[in-house]
Order: sequence, then C-alpha cells, then structure tokens
Amino acid sequence: IIKCQRLVFTEVMHGKLQQLIDPFMNMPALIEVEELSEARAEIHEQMVYHVPDFKVKLNLLTLLVKETAPTDKAIVFVSTRLNAEKVYNHVRLSLKNEVAILNPMMFESRGFDSIEDFKAQQQVRFLIIADELNNFYDLHDISFGLHVEIPTDTDVFSHRMIKDGNEPSH
Repeated sequence: IIKCQRLVFTEVMHGKLQQLIDPFMNMPALIEVEELSEARAEIHEQMVYHVPDFKVKLNLLTLLVKETAPTDKAIVFVSTRLNAEKVYNHVRLSLKNEVAILNPMMFESRGFDSIEDFKAQQQVRFLIIADELNNFYDLHDISFGLHVEIPTDTDVFSHRMIKDGNEPSH
C-alpha cells in the first residue's frame, strides 16, 4: 500500500461529496473555518440552454429578448465583432430601434461608443458586445446579461457573474 495524503476543500459538505470521499479516505479529519467578516460575493442566477447551432441560438435569443420587460436593459455578449453584426441583423428585425452594438464594425449598424451612452439612452434596451474588445464593463443598472457565446477567458466570465450590493439580482 502506498501512503499518501489527500486534501479536499469545499465550501459546503453534503451527502454526495461524502460518498465521493469515503472510498479513498481513511478516517478523514474535518477542519472547519469560520466565515470571514467581509461581505461575500453573490452570483447572478444563471440559466443554460443547450442548442445545436448558431441559427438556433439566434432564434432563442430573439424569443428571450421579446420576453423582457419594456424597462429592462440587457447586454448580449458574443465572441467577435462579426458575430455581433450577425446577431444585430437578426434581432433588429423584431426589436427595430431597441438594439445596438458597442463599437459596431459596419457604418449602417446602430451603435454606441461606450456602455454609459447605452445606459443613458432610454429607447435602446439591448446592447451587443463582442468579447474581442477585451474590456471589463460596469454592468450596474443592467437587468440581464446574455451570453450567445461563452468567453474563453474565465476571469471575464466571472467578472460578469459576480455582483455587489448595488446591482439587481436578475
């Protein structure tokens, strides 16, 4: 028998985790750490839809944005500026003047130079942002964030999901 030590770190201990640990840990020691006094980050509620291709994503996105309240603002994240143009052209057929792109590639596409300009504009409720712009954005006062494509940089995705006390919990 080879001797070794194993460590398991978890925020919450539950039955399924215990079933996973029991077969390979003999008399494990449990060390509990008190909760830190600093405020804990909350996470936005998330939903995932598995779809077969980009066209189905576009159709699903159109349905989702039609269901939002008229006062809600939403950000739609895509991977490239080219995909931003594709999403914009598809969604604007049903949303008319309510959708725009952050820093659009095409002159004829409705767009904004900053997210603050989008927030200040009442008529436009949906802003499409390409991840290739590599920026972190102030998402305060934004009701929804929709990812048509999940960013490859996990820090970018985590930044979008963590909220502080000033943000709505949608």
